[in-house]
Amino acid sequence: MKGIIKNLLTSRLAIHFYWWIFIYLFFFHLVGARESESFRWGIFFYFFFLPLPVDIHFFLLHHFFKRKKYLIYGLLLTSVIILMGFLTNLFNIRYLRAHDTLLKSLLEVSLIIIIVTAIKIVKDGFKQKLQLQEIQARQLQTELQLLGSQVNPHFLFNTLNNLYSLSLDNSDKLPRVIKKLSDLMAYMFESSQDQQVPVMAEKEFVENYLDLEKLRLPTGSDIRFIVEGNLDNRIIAPMLFIPLVENCFKHGAKATTGKFFVHLHLEVSNHKLIFTTSNNIGPRAQPSNSGMGLKNLRRRLELLYPGIHNLSVNQKKESFQAQLEIRW
Repeated sequence: MKGIIKNLLTSRLAIHFYWWIFIYLFFFHLVGARESESFRWGIFFYFFFLPLPVDIHFFLLHHFFKRKKYLIYGLLLTSVIILMGFLTNLFNIRYLRAHDTLLKSLLEVSLIIIIVTAIKIVKDGFKQKLQLQEIQARQLQTELQLLGSQVNPHFLFNTLNNLYSLSLDNSDKLPRVIKKLSDLMAYMFESSQDQQVPVMAEKEFVENYLDLEKLRLPTGSDIRFIVEGNLDNRIIAPMLFIPLVENCFKHGAKATTGKFFVHLHLEVSNHKLIFTTSNNIGPRAQPSNSGMGLKNLRRRLELLYPGIHNLSVNQKKESFQAQLEIRW
């Protein structure tokens, strides 16, 4: 019952009725003593009567046009225009002492319907566009959160594998590995709560990860990380470098029996950031550019940096290179 009463009080017809009452009270009581009878009747008519065909047209649009009943819609709209045009012409002649033709009154009613309907369509279009943008933003945020949550287990799995390998050898490096892993995990979970982190923090994270990997690599492995440019006050989405770094060790260390190398290069300028990785692979190594880590990274980049990033990979006979470029 309360819902019915609320709809009656807030429906378009009810609002229209309130508007009629306001116009009547305003023009026939507040300004009635200062204006002529024809003026008051004219204003009352154009504010009281002419909004009616607009409301009828909105009703026809909703119940017939949107349901593709175009013939019924056209016939009813034509009937409304003719009826309202006739009444408008009759009122102008009777009360306003005007000598307008019926054609002019028909055009007047049609013009009012067209203008008000156009305004409503534009307003509804903007409203729908805003709603669509809000829905898309929520969907993108949800997907980003899902992709971000997939980074952590992937990284943790690889690191625990390293820990397991050292434990089998009863290595004295194990305490340092555990401490380093603890530091990495702390940063990983803290950064996952942020949309942006300093590039310097990501650089330090990669350095710590390299230190962790070096503990299990044979002597003579060539691990380099060169940084160029000023990293101060530069920010980036978290955990974008590490999938490329992990890829180097995942497909490189196991695939070659010679001297193992991983070369990383980070260059930051005023206009862009370039992060490059390269590593050697065995002659029979499987393609390393189609793993889940890279697919996840590509999708994150599409959502985070649409149109201003590039991720390229190049696998040769015995080497693999990846390059990530983000433009500021």
